[in-house]
Amino acid sequence: MLVLIYATYVMVSLEMLRLAYWWTNPFVQRDGIIAFLSAVSSFLFGKIIAAGLVLAVITTIFSEYILGSRFPVSASTAHYPPLEFRDHLYRSRKWVEQLLDARYGRPDVIALLLVETYFRPTWVRKLEYALMPILRRVAADRYSRLTVGMAQLQLRHWQRFARNLSPRDFEDPITNYEACRTYLAWHGVELETEPTELTSRYTGSFETFYTRLFQAAKEWVVEVAEEAEKTRLRRSSSFTG
Repeated sequence: MLVLIYATYVMVSLEMLRLAYWWTNPFVQRDGIIAFLSAVSSFLFGKIIAAGLVLAVITTIFSEYILGSRFPVSASTAHYPPLEFRDHLYRSRKWVEQLLDARYGRPDVIALLLVETYFRPTWVRKLEYALMPILRRVAADRYSRLTVGMAQLQLRHWQRFARNLSPRDFEDPITNYEACRTYLAWHGVELETEPTELTSRYTGSFETFYTRLFQAAKEWVVEVAEEAEKTRLRRSSSFTG
């Protein structure tokens, strides 16, 4: 998807260069300076500026959505993790097990990734990546506050963690695990930190619903880790036997 978007950017740029040459060529050959200025005025104010205003409106709408509240929740579900979240946990089991197998096993870190990917599913994160080059040009002041990746860290924090990261890095569970763990360390969060304090430091504010989801995710990660350890022990005993 991102390749298609960037290819579109390139094709639009090439098409604009082509039109800039062929559109002005007849005026230059005929010395029609008055007609040329009239056409330039029409093209500039009727197309370029108008298109720019439309782009600005669209970008503002998307940026408000992307940079807005990451975890809106209605009052009716504020105290009960929805069934969709449980489904999200099961869908995420593969990459969770990959982290555990690779010895990236802090339940609190993985739980944060699970909650963040619940509020920011894959299609939204890809939209964020597509929006990054646009925001960088038209809303530079907001660009550094754009939250991206599975960990949903702001770009300014990602840049502290590592530079020259690609969208593929933002979707890599291990990279996000390490970024999340490092961010928690910056804020003095340890394994024994209470859930309320941990989630408040990670998100910057206290959210009851977020904390409840975090606790549910952490308990689930512990269960998955225990199952994985039992499976590993069974395989080990059968191999030695």
